[in-house]
Amino acid sequence: MKKIALILGLSVALTGLCACSNKESSSEGDEKKESVVFDDSSVVMYVDDDKIRYSDIAFYEYYLKNKYSFFGDELWQYEIPESGSLQQEVSSSLSDYIVEMNIISKEAKSQNIALTDDEREEMYEKADELNASISTEDKEKYSIGVQKIQEIMEENLLAQKLYLSVTDGVGEDISEDDVRVANIEYIKVMTHDTDKNGTAIDLSDADEDAAYKKMQGYKKKIDKGFDFLQLARMSSDSADVKASIYKGYSGLSEGVVNAAMDLKKGEISQIIEDDTGFYLIRCSNNYDEDLSAERKNQMAEELKEESFKKAYGEWSKDVEVMLNDEFWSDFNIVSGDV
Repeated sequence: MKKIALILGLSVALTGLCACSNKESSSEGDEKKESVVFDDSSVVMYVDDDKIRYSDIAFYEYYLKNKYSFFGDELWQYEIPESGSLQQEVSSSLSDYIVEMNIISKEAKSQNIALTDDEREEMYEKADELNASISTEDKEKYSIGVQKIQEIMEENLLAQKLYLSVTDGVGEDISEDDVRVANIEYIKVMTHDTDKNGTAIDLSDADEDAAYKKMQGYKKKIDKGFDFLQLARMSSDSADVKASIYKGYSGLSEGVVNAAMDLKKGEISQIIEDDTGFYLIRCSNNYDEDLSAERKNQMAEELKEESFKKAYGEWSKDVEVMLNDEFWSDFNIVSGDV
């Protein structure tokens, strides 16, 4: 499961970071050991010398419990392979997230990235609106108030501004050739594959020759004006007869993709062979503008995320994190108790 993200609009790029490679646990001999009785002032973890108290995470606890309340309390007992219950996974993710935000906030300040007065005013208004929607009982139980909500919102917005600063310009040099998406229709006669009916096909050399001649017959029909897509739907061994492809597309073999990407709009290929069979391909659109733009944005975002993760790795590599095990072992999102 990915780390908790978008809790209050945090960029997706901040998910999945690993702040806790230097994470330790408190023990009987630690000088920083806390009492087994927890309240708002109880320290639940240390990030270097910073004390993170229960009051710093209580709102997140409230938010997560209410966000998933529709599914019932049983959801939190759902077992995740190799991770334990969802409750345990979310608790671990929450502690990581709190650490990440601490490190990111410090870095933003070191780079002189700050919120404007207008941004702070906007965060106050949103915090006030959200606070008004929370019951008095929950406000008391989780120590929620406008100021605490505003602090969290401002921290998240500051993280977004740091992300934008660090990733500014990343992905702008992606070439059109790398993102171009082409739409194709194709006919496949299989020689070594599993057909649309689930039947395994493994032809002998003689049968492969017959398969090639069958494809030659299809090519003659198309040359005489038979509708390509109609013939593909009638005759292709593959379940799919249309695809949107691009450089590196994995749904077809590399040689087939490369040949298809070289076709112009409306052009039909010669017979193409790979290890699984023979193909005829028609290019219905050699440049799908919408899908190409979508792919470019996706690639750029992936590069931005990678760039930010690399930067974050440098900021966090020497950070020491110590968890209060007694707190986290008793931490329960369902009951709201610790």
